[in-house]
Amino acid sequence: MRLASLATMKDKKPWARFVVSYNDGLTLYISTYASSRKVKQVEKNPNVHVTIGGSLENLKAPYVQIAGCATIRNDAKIRRKCWHNYMKEYYSGPDDPEYAVIEVKPQIIEYMDSETHKPLIYKTR
Repeated sequence: MRLASLATMKDKKPWARFVVSYNDGLTLYISTYASSRKVKQVEKNPNVHVTIGGSLENLKAPYVQIAGCATIRNDAKIRRKCWHNYMKEYYSGPDDPEYAVIEVKPQIIEYMDSETHKPLIYKTR
């Protein structure tokens, strides 16, 4: 799990916020309220951008930027897979109808190498 910045589109303008992301391979998962603005924004436009990493203490710290396509997932299997105990503060459990998961499938991944300060770009399609 990592703190990340998730940008969606709202009225044809980017809208970014901090989220907690979890990955399985290259796919990212972001837990959220089913009634959240980000869910409504993804339903209207599934194109998202995620930035993970970086540090004020170490400006040379690596980071990853991901342009991807998001899907809202409400199925029990994915909700259980992404469930973490800290979520008990927000939801009654993985079956809470207000608990949803945003799944992000990367289309472009850019990794900023801390050694060379040059981006390494990987296109998934």
